Amino acid sequence: MRPKSKIQNLKSKICCLALSPTLLLAQSAPYTWADTAQAEQALKTSRIDYDQEQHGPGKDAAIQARKIFEQLYGPTHPKTALANLHLARHLRAEDLIAEAVPIFERCLSAFEAVRDTFHISSCYLNLSICLKKLNRLEPARAYGFKALELVRVNSHHANIVAAAKINIADCYIQEQRFKTALPWLESARKIYESSKSKDLASAYYFTGEAYFGLGDYARAQTQYLASYALIKEGLPKDHPYFADLLVRLGFCSQKLGQSAQGLSYFFAARDFYLKQESDTSHNYIAFLQYLGEFYTNSKQYEAAIWALDSCLSAQTHRHKPGSPRLLGTLRLLGEAHARAGHWDVAEGIFYRGLRIQTEALGGHYPLTFRFYAELAEIDRARGNLTRCLSLCDTAFTTTRFDGVHPETVLPRNFFRELLQTCGTAHQALWRQNQDTTHLTQAERCFRLATECLYREVSDISEASDQTQLYHLDYDAVEQWVDAALMLHHTKGERRHAERAFQATARSKGLLLAEAIRRNRLLQHRNLPDSLLEIETALRAQFENLALLDTGPAPSNSDTIREAEWKNGRKLAILRERYDAVLQAITALSPAFATDLLNLPTPPIQALQRALPPDQDLLVFSLGRASLALFVLNRDTFVPLRQPLGDNLAGDIAAFRRCLTEPFANASDDALYDRSLDTLLALGQSLFDQLLRPVWPFLRRPRLVIVPDGILYHVPFEALLSGKPKDLGNFKSYPFLLRDKALSYWLSPYTMVEDTLPTKVRAPKRWMGMAPLVNPLLPHADREVRHIAQAVRGDYTAGRPIDLAFFQTAAQSYQTLHLATHCRMDESPNAAPYIALSDSFVLTPQILRRCAFRAKMVVLSACSSGQGALRRGEGIIGLVRGFAQAGVPCVVASQWVVDDEASEALMLAFYKNGAQPKDLALQQAALRLLRQSPMKAHPFFWAGFRVYGKTKF
Repeated sequence: MRPKSKIQNLKSKICCLALSPTLLLAQSAPYTWADTAQAEQALKTSRIDYDQEQHGPGKDAAIQARKIFEQLYGPTHPKTALANLHLARHLRAEDLIAEAVPIFERCLSAFEAVRDTFHISSCYLNLSICLKKLNRLEPARAYGFKALELVRVNSHHANIVAAAKINIADCYIQEQRFKTALPWLESARKIYESSKSKDLASAYYFTGEAYFGLGDYARAQTQYLASYALIKEGLPKDHPYFADLLVRLGFCSQKLGQSAQGLSYFFAARDFYLKQESDTSHNYIAFLQYLGEFYTNSKQYEAAIWALDSCLSAQTHRHKPGSPRLLGTLRLLGEAHARAGHWDVAEGIFYRGLRIQTEALGGHYPLTFRFYAELAEIDRARGNLTRCLSLCDTAFTTTRFDGVHPETVLPRNFFRELLQTCGTAHQALWRQNQDTTHLTQAERCFRLATECLYREVSDISEASDQTQLYHLDYDAVEQWVDAALMLHHTKGERRHAERAFQATARSKGLLLAEAIRRNRLLQHRNLPDSLLEIETALRAQFENLALLDTGPAPSNSDTIREAEWKNGRKLAILRERYDAVLQAITALSPAFATDLLNLPTPPIQALQRALPPDQDLLVFSLGRASLALFVLNRDTFVPLRQPLGDNLAGDIAAFRRCLTEPFANASDDALYDRSLDTLLALGQSLFDQLLRPVWPFLRRPRLVIVPDGILYHVPFEALLSGKPKDLGNFKSYPFLLRDKALSYWLSPYTMVEDTLPTKVRAPKRWMGMAPLVNPLLPHADREVRHIAQAVRGDYTAGRPIDLAFFQTAAQSYQTLHLATHCRMDESPNAAPYIALSDSFVLTPQILRRCAFRAKMVVLSACSSGQGALRRGEGIIGLVRGFAQAGVPCVVASQWVVDDEASEALMLAFYKNGAQPKDLALQQAALRLLRQSPMKAHPFFWAGFRVYGKTKF
């Protein structure tokens, strides 16, 4: 568990509002002794010192008051107890928990004797806070519930009720039960908002903690920024509470792929701490643990070990070697050593953690199983497989694993990793002794791990975070598919092959399928137009605000730009409103939520029925060391598994270069010759790796390919099934294009997702757009004019296009044709966008807000089919954006296309429009290959693809 920090002390202060001496004096009879006034003044001074974080003088004042009251009235009198409360909260604020707890317990007894429920609840809250810091989470939560029961009956104590709810929520957060914490935090936030309390900042902070725990990093970042904005309004700019928020924002930046910015936040937080406190303060010690975790996440293990060693040394000096306060640091330090390959050191650290949690907590530590899981992984890495499985069994026992309801085990990410360790060990034992029992167990472990991954993803609200988590942890799916195919090969039972295919089919485009269903349900449910308009407007506001570029964080004390934290507050409010609208939609149409969650895995028979009789389906699943291939047609299901080539990624990249580089450097004849040699070698090699194993089963003239991973970058049309008869004549090359009309799907769901209402047919046929965008494309205007004449459609050329015009066209035309520039930002996760003017671009975010009646969109632009590659989801770019918006067919390019060749290709494509779109594109490409010697190279005709349905 992570140690608490300054912002959590802020919450602790909120929870202790009940400690005001004024409130107690209102309930107690006045005293007349002269020393009483002196004691009461000391209490007042102690309270002021607490608010100003002057804990040393505050303790002295509380001790002075206690001595007077104890001498006058005795050790158990309420006045004495109140002085002790002041003393104990100063101790707690200084992180001296072991000293504070017995004092709080004495206070509790004194207040219980006089039935002072108000101050009893204060003691419960303080004890709850202290026990959380000691990792005694179950009794901490129980104390929180007791406090809430005592104060909820009094409406004057609304803020204290909110503080109690935050305290309970924090217990759930520490137990990794993040979804359970969210309703408590929402309730607390509403109380603070209604009372206009400055303590609303703490509700936003802990809501950020819950979303961060769920992996919902963009939403967590919004909550942290909202908390920052509220605190900024009431505290001086150098207040140390800001440092903890900088740390949290640093973690968010790291998780969102901006590690450099995240580290700048950490350095700014360090400067905050060292400016305000010493390097031995408990807040700076907590910061060292955070920094170590950051470095571990960044795979900078030596730096992580230094920070965590420093933290552990300071904590040991402060809390003693056997304190449960060390457990979180020990776990992180052990993980850093294990990742660095220091297995002996890591093993010793994990066993030390197990001893502490047994001796100090009686084994009641939520992450006990994590220590056993890490020890199991160390033994797996060493090859001690039997011992590894024994430790896995112990870990499963400590998780209270229920084989019938595995989804109840939390946190899911740690449990998933344990399952993967166990499955990998079983698989390795099977390879050693060929005992299929181990392979069966491995398949089960990987299947459960995949189910955990699906649930983790479903807990996240932000699409970008869902995609990132799915991409990073997709190994579980790959391992499941691989183990199921191994079982099929070993046992010869078809059900294992079908299970492998089902895993592949369900995992591809999983998030895309959910997004498509959400958009279609919103469009077609019988919902009030006003509600849908609000939903669309809020989504637009939210996405536009989220896309604002606030720039990298500066390195000075003003680390968060003003626009950044102000937008964070606005984003949090917009998100809350949007959630409320979705709840209203669900209330009016309960099937809305049901349909979203009910994403059925298409059975093989349904996919086979959906395929035309002249079409095969080829689905790839790319693992770390093997490639799974599945062939389906009306009467065939063929599963295959084969090892990967030594340099598949490099071969694919080289093959793409050999197709495009000669035309980026047209004057370099030597480059052209070398590229031709590469085309011949790799065109055949990639065909042999990817298609030769299943070629006997691909007997139909049309082929649908569902790629995976880097296979999205393979220009399959240009692969060679053999050697050409004449090296100088492309007409003699046995390109795959000659044998197959190819189309591509992002997910097999798109074949059978016909259960939702059909869209209203657009009234007009075709619209071409060649907008005025610099630099000018000389053939774009002519392209849309000629196609419009051929198909009797409409077009616009030579003028800028705005969003309103595009949205009207999307609703009015069956086909949209965009002949313009496609561009991409330089950031590694950027998606391409279509330029409709020099000031307006069409991004995937904008596409999600458009309602399309178009059946097909053709993107006659450079690299319009490219984007960030994400495992499981494929290419995150414009094709996916249009598909998510409900367009069933998209034609897009893989690389920088030739303007003149694109015009000829597109015109021929539309002239073949009566055919399915894959056949139409194949015939158009073959025409270039056969009739245009200067355009016969694959660069000119292999760049365009048809994605999705080909006949509608």
